[in-house]
Amino acid sequence: MRIIIDVRTDNAAFDGAGGPHEAARIIHEAADAIAALETLPTAPDLIAACRDYNGNTVGAVEFHDD
Repeated sequence: MRIIIDVRTDNAAFDGAGGPHEAARIIHEAADAIAALETLPTAPDLIAACRDYNGNTVGAVEFHDD
């Protein structure tokens, strides 16, 4: 299994000097979603949607088969 954190950075939330902070914030939220699991999935599964500070869906946290 692989954990994939996929974040699209092609919207205004990632523009300018705040872009790296926003990317890190989303990755931290993804890590929190993984930490909240009781066990890791044994089959492909969508764990959480990644959202920017405006609430737009910009990606996902997923478990995939190799």
